[in-house]
Amino acid sequence: SGNIYCLGGSDGYTGKVYQIATDFNTVTPVIEGNFYGLGVNPADGYIYCGRPGFSAKCYFLRFKGNGTLVDSSLAGIGPNGFVFN
Repeated sequence: SGNIYCLGGSDGYTGKVYQIATDFNTVTPVIEGNFYGLGVNPADGYIYCGRPGFSAKCYFLRFKGNGTLVDSSLAGIGPNGFVFN
């Protein structure tokens, strides 16, 4: 059991966050917004989303697995990947 997370939007690479059950029977929008990067921390299940933007520093936002915003932080230009260790 578990979930898969993906971005879904009209342009093919940004969008809101969807949660897909690993049995592929359920697709649920979890976080509304327009995001460019997505990562899920396997240790705590927090979801990290990077805002799109390529001319100035952008924010990434951290959410609980249920989509509740925890906090945000300024990142670099176009944050689109997250690494957890």
